[in-house]
Amino acid sequence: MFGLSRKEGIKGGDAVDKKEREMGRQRRSARGVQWLNHYSSAQSILVVGDGDMSFSLALAAAFGSGENLVATSLDSYDTLTSKYGKAESNVTELERLGATVFHGVDAKMMKRHPCLKMRRFDRIVFNFPHAGFIGHEEQDHMIKAHQLLVRRFFRNASHLLRPDGEIHVSHKTGQPYDRWKIEELASEFSLVISEKVNFWKEDYPGYNQKRGDGKWCDEEFPLCNGCTFKFHVECGEPEEPRSRKFTTAQRESLHRLQDSLDAATKLHQEKEQQLLLSQKQLISISESLRSCEHARSTLETRLKEEQRRSRKLTTAQRERLHSLQESLDVVTKLHQKKEQQLLLSQKQLISISETLRSCEHAHSTLKSRLEEEQHRNRKFTTEQRQSLHSLQESLDVVTKLHEEKKRQLLLFRQELISTSESLCSSEHVRNTLQSRLEEEQRCSRKFKFLFGSMIILFLKFCI
Repeated sequence: MFGLSRKEGIKGGDAVDKKEREMGRQRRSARGVQWLNHYSSAQSILVVGDGDMSFSLALAAAFGSGENLVATSLDSYDTLTSKYGKAESNVTELERLGATVFHGVDAKMMKRHPCLKMRRFDRIVFNFPHAGFIGHEEQDHMIKAHQLLVRRFFRNASHLLRPDGEIHVSHKTGQPYDRWKIEELASEFSLVISEKVNFWKEDYPGYNQKRGDGKWCDEEFPLCNGCTFKFHVECGEPEEPRSRKFTTAQRESLHRLQDSLDAATKLHQEKEQQLLLSQKQLISISESLRSCEHARSTLETRLKEEQRRSRKLTTAQRERLHSLQESLDVVTKLHQKKEQQLLLSQKQLISISETLRSCEHAHSTLKSRLEEEQHRNRKFTTEQRQSLHSLQESLDVVTKLHEEKKRQLLLFRQELISTSESLCSSEHVRNTLQSRLEEEQRCSRKFKFLFGSMIILFLKFCI
């Protein structure tokens, strides 16, 4: 850049990129398919963890329709509207444009969601995933929490992706965000990166990134150095991580057990609903039966009163008596029908209770079998067990040798201490003997001098 600073040059380059992107959007829109950056109205798109739903609304508004768009959030509808000021209006506008909105969808388990598990998408989007504010971003436990979230998202998203589809994860770059190792996590599920592009908020009019957690959940966070990582399936079906692979038979057995468990759970829920309905019907029949009994007893008392009043009845009284008798017969028949209905309802209630107990037993049995299968899959093979035993034996031998060496070292230290003490005592004795020898030598010199002087005196005396 001639005559421009580095910052001005970057701004100029950004302006050129934005013009090119705008021209590309206009050319694509002219063909009948509406585009917004990487996404088009012809693609089936799943947006995961969309805070206040503003990103999904930006796509639907640009397409003019949300027919092929599914927007999800982790929070329930009540929690969403209480956390974000514009969430309610955004959800209303998305539904008006024809988009599908689901709440309470966990990115770590979404492949089992009843409304998603049978669908496949061209694009699955997760913008700026975050595991929550439970520490500083550079701390190891925070990095591991973020990696666990992204890893489980990739595992679930790879099952909901069409063969030629893409998974888009927008993420900050630089430290400490590079320590998440997004590309390595994706490779565990046979996902390879096809493109990495800068993320510009201006490309999605109306999008507002939210912190999503804590007391500042409705506040925006800076999007400096943001990039969109685009992944596609390398080949074949997505694989489980190497450390968690199962054999084909084990995987089929687990899938069958899971399907049976789901079917038993649904049957259990249906039987519970039938039981509730039968209980309500039983209550209503009991109430009507009580009212019929009350009416019957009332008519019987009135009939007895009429009979007591006069044994000789006029024609009008006799007709009235006949009408009362007919009414009593009708009420009696109705009472008998209600009793029969009550007996049938009780039998149905007993049968439903028995089927409910059998469903609960089947549910618990399948659950225990599933846990046993998962426990078996964690067991070691025979070769691994033999290798572990041999390693354990080697470790025991080395441990024994280490203990023997320690004992020898202690003995050697004790001998060294005793030798040092004897050496000190020997040195003391040597010094004592040397001092005594020197005294003896001095005494012998004195004796020789005295002896010589005595000899001299004796010689002189003899002369």
